[in-house]
Amino acid sequence: MSAASACFGFKDQGVALISLSDKLWDDGRACGQRYIVSCRFELGNDCVEQSATFHGLEAMVVDNCGDCDGNDMQLSEPIFAGIAKLDAETAVISYRRFS
Repeated sequence: MSAASACFGFKDQGVALISLSDKLWDDGRACGQRYIVSCRFELGNDCVEQSATFHGLEAMVVDNCGDCDGNDMQLSEPIFAGIAKLDAETAVISYRRFS
């Protein structure tokens, strides 16, 4: 059984998921939006090495992250592990909304 999300209840949305800060959440209007996220190598060493053609991973907004500030996001573990070292717990990322 999947965990409930603010956007989709218990409906499974896969594993490429994002929870947004109150600022980005926009009172729930961000539900279902998609982002491309990538780790910022120039701002830290917690990034996973990527090929020169890698432009990020796609993930969908499913929830509000009550513990996130400003422009912070909480990424699902598969997305985080795809761009940053899991033991880092946090990483500086860039993101771009595309829907």
